[in-house]
Parts: sequence; C-alpha cells; structure tokens
Amino acid sequence: MTNLFAQKLRLLSVAVLLTGVIAITVVYARKYTGKRHRSTGFTIALKQTVSVDGDPTTPWVVQSSVRYQKADGNWKQVTTFYNRDGTVRGTSSGFGQVGRGVFMVDERRKMLKYVSGYSAQHAKFHDETDDTEDSLRKDPKFVREEPVLGYKAYVLRFPNDTDSGYTESYFAAGFQGFPIKKVFVDVDVDRRATTTIEPTKIELGEPPPQEFAVLPNYPVDYSLFEKKIEIMEKENKHDIAEQMRQQLQQLKSQK
Repeated sequence: MTNLFAQKLRLLSVAVLLTGVIAITVVYARKYTGKRHRSTGFTIALKQTVSVDGDPTTPWVVQSSVRYQKADGNWKQVTTFYNRDGTVRGTSSGFGQVGRGVFMVDERRKMLKYVSGYSAQHAKFHDETDDTEDSLRKDPKFVREEPVLGYKAYVLRFPNDTDSGYTESYFAAGFQGFPIKKVFVDVDVDRRATTTIEPTKIELGEPPPQEFAVLPNYPVDYSLFEKKIEIMEKENKHDIAEQMRQQLQQLKSQK
C-alpha cells in the first residue's frame, strides 16, 4: 500500500469515528423527512474493512464500532482499532448530546475533544415514509436499492471533491437518518482503495440505559475544531469557516 493511501485511510478512520453523523448525512436526513413518526432508538455494530487493488495483504479489518443511539438523538459510540494481524491496537469512544455537541473522549489526557455542534435540529430525525422513499429514488444522486441485513436501503452516491473517487451512503427507514452502511472509493494513479463500513448486527429499540448512565465530563479541548476551521480557510470555504469561528467564540464565552 502506498504511503498516500495509508495516510488517507488513517485520516478516514479518524474522521468516521469523530463525526458519527457525517455532515452530509444531516443534510439528507433533514431533506428527506416525510410524515412525522416517533423516532426509535437502535444499537448497531459496525465493521470497517479496507481493500486495495493489487495488495495481496488486503482486505483487512481496520476497526469495529458499536453505536448506541437513543430516540431523542443522543448517542454513544465505542470503537476498537486493529493491527494487520488482527490484534487490538487501541480503543476510543465518542458521544453526541443534543444542545451540547459531539465529542471524542481522550482518556489519557482526561479531556473531551470538541468535534462539532449537535443541535436539536440536527437530532430531529424521523422514520422515512413512502413519500420519503420516493424522494430518495428521484434524487439525482440515487443509484440503486440494496438490502443491508434485511433492511431495504437507498444508496446515494457523492463524488469526491477531487473527482478521484466517490462515497456511497445507504439510508434505511428507522435509523434517524444515520447511514447503516458507507462505502468510500479512492483512486490514486493506478490503484484503487475501497473502505467499507457495514453493520454486522442491528437491534431496534432503546439502547441499554447503563450505556448512558455515566458519560465523562472532562474539560473541553477545542483544538481539533480549530484545525477544521483552518482547513475550511485553505479550501477557500470562508463563509463556513466564519460560521464555525463564531460558533467557537460563542462556546468559549458560555464556558
């Protein structure tokens, strides 16, 4: 595997853990909300696998996660990272609280790394209805229907900014807009890397209460969010960077 691919895959692993509900997921969850039904909670076990064309050592499991999501939108995710030989390299966790934000837990430093905001609007997801399913089918990014562990999923494809690949997100009813499967395809010169995040087990219903009984309340570190602002500026997304900067100033003033 080339160093470039290795770097991209490492960044992807971190990004998937930190964001939980990826920004584009939030947009589509809000866009495709049909008749309102009471949201349901769920627990989903996910496996992230990497495969690189021409590399006989792949595919290999990079990480596995368990996401506990309540009906009110609050969630917790625990992730285990693996070496190539299957041994455990480490663990990490993150959580999202409506009105407070999304955080990665740094147990070594006893800190919470602030990842993004998480408002009631972000969490206000509802089960997809027939109207919503029809809207998904008519979306220009819709490519196909595909079952995932027995659930009918609607696959939307999003091209990368550099046109070097694409991301496919699988949306199914009953998961508050959370994609139950994602496939990232990246092409570098004559190589193609595919990262697949797919469920190995799904349980509908409220997660066990003990999973949310004690969440760490460490001091908050905003450095990760500040780096994201710098990236937005470098990509000439100045309006987004300014909005994020104002959000950060508000958070710090509240503190």
